[in-house]
Amino acid sequence: KTLYWILKSKNIQLIARFFETKLLLLTGILPYMNGCIECQAILGNSGDVYFVPSNGGFVCDNCHNKDKLEEPFLKTQKGAIKLLKHISEIKYEQLNLIKTTPFIMSELEKILRICIEGYLEKKLKSSIFLDNIEF
Repeated sequence: KTLYWILKSKNIQLIARFFETKLLLLTGILPYMNGCIECQAILGNSGDVYFVPSNGGFVCDNCHNKDKLEEPFLKTQKGAIKLLKHISEIKYEQLNLIKTTPFIMSELEKILRICIEGYLEKKLKSSIFLDNIEF
């Protein structure tokens, strides 16, 4: 089905992010997005948001500053988390209704790539190939 939608779609990057999101959802490694993984606060209400792959989700600015996280993290936008959550809940047919910015798409791609490569414990050759293709 993914290849069919790639051929029909004008936004190939969104299709790719949809496929990656659904893959992570099915394998059980999609990050927790319903709040801060430390304090359960709503993400983005109090400053920046950070993706902490080793903890399987996102932390709010307060917990990030309080704990002085030493493990790797990625500062990200609330919009990327909202898009990830939305994509995880919809069907292919609804993708054409999504409007987003290139910056948010880039943030989402970083998050998903970190999840996939972290789970596999290696850099994907296909992602290196895709980085060199202009969509």
